[in-house]
Amino acid sequence: MNPTALRATLRARWAALKPQERQGLGLAAALLGVLLLWSLWLQPTLRTLREAPLQRAALATQLQQMRQQAAEVRSLRERPPLAAGQAEAALQAATAALGAGNRVQMQGDRAVVALQGVSGEALLGWLRELRAGARALPVELKLRRQGELYSGSAVLALPPAP
Repeated sequence: MNPTALRATLRARWAALKPQERQGLGLAAALLGVLLLWSLWLQPTLRTLREAPLQRAALATQLQQMRQQAAEVRSLRERPPLAAGQAEAALQAATAALGAGNRVQMQGDRAVVALQGVSGEALLGWLRELRAGARALPVELKLRRQGELYSGSAVLALPPAP
């Protein structure tokens, strides 16, 4: 059936309807239009407006973290390279400050550190000192918590000698 014939058929059916039926179909079409308007345009817009402040706050927090990381990277790049053995000495000193039960074993450009009974605060300070003083990066951490103390091992990558 071509479009012209289809339109003519629909007009004939519309004309054959009673006024109450036409009014009912018009109301149904209007309600369907309102439903489509709501679901396709208004509801998504309102949801976006409602969620935007939360997303903006999350993005602002993420941006702040990225800026802090960028500042840390810049400060690390500006430092002069460590002399041979200086990274190992800084690692030994930082580990000795944790207590007598902690040992460092060197394996080429990596170090394996055995940790015994270290508090969470001391462990965090040790990791910061490794990053700043020895410029070592943790490659692998295997820790067990025993009450308030941690024990385990850490594999660290030391910077190459200049």
